[in-house]
Amino acid sequence: MLLGNYIFNLNRLLIIILPFAFVTGPFFSDLFCVVIGFTFFLYCLKTRNFSEYKNYIIYFFLVIYIYINLNSFFSFNQKISFETSLTFIRIIFFISALSFFFKKYKDLKYFLFYSFCFCFVLLFLDSLFQFFSGHNILGFSLNQSRVSSFFGEKLILGSFVTRLLPFIFALIILLNIKGKELVILLILFIAGILVVLSNERLSFIYYCLFISYYFFINFNKKLILKFITLALLFSILVYIFKPSTFDRFFIHTYNQYKQTNNIFALSFRHQTHFQTAYKMFLDNKLLGHGLKSFRYLCDDSRFSVKEDIILKSTYYAEADGFFNFIRRYPDELIIYIVITKDDVIVSEVKAIAFSKNFTLFADPGKYVLKGDKLLSGPEYINGCNTHPHNIYLQFLSELGLLGFILFFMIFIYVFYKLIYFSIRNFNKNLTEIDKSKSFVLFGVFLSMIPILPSGNYFNNWLLIVTYLPIGFYLSLTKFTK
Repeated sequence: MLLGNYIFNLNRLLIIILPFAFVTGPFFSDLFCVVIGFTFFLYCLKTRNFSEYKNYIIYFFLVIYIYINLNSFFSFNQKISFETSLTFIRIIFFISALSFFFKKYKDLKYFLFYSFCFCFVLLFLDSLFQFFSGHNILGFSLNQSRVSSFFGEKLILGSFVTRLLPFIFALIILLNIKGKELVILLILFIAGILVVLSNERLSFIYYCLFISYYFFINFNKKLILKFITLALLFSILVYIFKPSTFDRFFIHTYNQYKQTNNIFALSFRHQTHFQTAYKMFLDNKLLGHGLKSFRYLCDDSRFSVKEDIILKSTYYAEADGFFNFIRRYPDELIIYIVITKDDVIVSEVKAIAFSKNFTLFADPGKYVLKGDKLLSGPEYINGCNTHPHNIYLQFLSELGLLGFILFFMIFIYVFYKLIYFSIRNFNKNLTEIDKSKSFVLFGVFLSMIPILPSGNYFNNWLLIVTYLPIGFYLSLTKFTK
C-alpha cells in the first residue's frame, strides 16, 4: 500500500502540473509521461490488476504498436526507426494511467483545470509584455516579429493553446463552479488573443473551428453575442495597431495559395514536401520506408522534385524591353524584375527571395523579347524537411498503406462519434458527459483533418499533447465486451 500511495500522490501531482511541463518544452513533458505511465504499470504488475488496459481503444493502440515495430524491421534504418517505434509504448501506458487517476480522484479535473487557467493567464500576461516591450520577462525576444512568450525560439504558442483548448472545455463542462459563463468567455477571449499574437495561421483555423463547434454543442445566444462583440473590438484594435497580423493571416495566405492554386497545399514549399512524400510512398506502397525516413531520404534522387522547383522558380519576360532587376528596399530579401522601354517601366514583377541558388539567363541591361527566360532563383533545392507537414502523407511515406489505414481508422472513429453526438444534440439528447467527450474528440479531429498541414505526428511534445485528452476520454467511457 505504501508503494501505491507514493505512486498515486506523485502521479497526481505530475498530472496537475503537466500544463507547465508543456510550456518548458519536450523534456519535462516526456519525462512526466514516462513516469506517470510506467510507475502505474509497475503498480499494476505488483497488484496483478490490469483492468485499466482491458478496453478496445487500448487494444487498438497495441495493434498500432505491434505494427510500427514490425515495420521498423523493414525500415531504411532499423536503429533510427526503432528509436521511435519502441518508445511509443509509453503513450499506451500514459493514457491508461490517466484514465485510472481521473476515475479515482474526482477532484483531479478541478485541479488540472485551474492549472490550465493559471498557465493561460501567465502566458497571456507575458505575451502582452513581450508584444509591447519586444521581449518577455525571461528576456526572450520577439521571434520573427511574432509573440512566443516562454516558448522562446519555438513558435508553438498558438499550437499549445488551440490543441488543448477543446480539452479544457471538456473539463469545465463537468465542473460545478460559480460564474461558469464568465469563465468560459474569459478563456475563449484570452485564447483568441494568444492565437492572434502568435501569428500562427493553422492555430487560428483550429481556434475558429473549435469556437464554431463549441457554440453548436453548447448554444447560448447571450454568450455568443458577448463573444462576437469582444472579438470584433479586438479585431479592430489589432488592425489598427498591428496590421501585419491581418496581412499574414489573410493576404499572405492568399498569395501562397496562388502559388499552387491547391487548397491542400498552402504554399509551394508545402507542395514540394507533399510531392516528395508521395514519391516515397510510390516506391514502397505497402510498408513505406520506416519511421523518421522522410528527413533522411527526402533528398534521394529517387524522390527528387528539383525539376518542379526550378520550373516554378523560373521567370520570363512579360514584355519586350530592357531587362534589369532591383532590390527595392535594402532590408528586403525580395527582388523585382523590371522591363523598361524608352526609360519607362512597362513590366515589373515581384519575383523571388534573394538566394544562393540565383541563376541569370539574360544579362542585366540586355534587350529581351516577351517570353525570354530571364532568371531562376529557388529558395531551396529539394522538398526536404523533418516531416512532410501532413500526417497522412507521413503515414503513407513512412509506414505505407497498412500504417496509413491503421491511423486513418482513428480519424474515422472520431468523425463517426462526432456525427453521433451532433445528431443527439439536434434531438436535445446530449448529457454533460457526452458534451465533454465530444470536445475531447473534436480536439483529436482538429489534429487529424486531412486537408490541413500538420506537425510531425511522432514528435514527443506533440504526441503527448494529443494523447493527454484521450486518457481523460477513457475515464468517461464505459466499455463493454
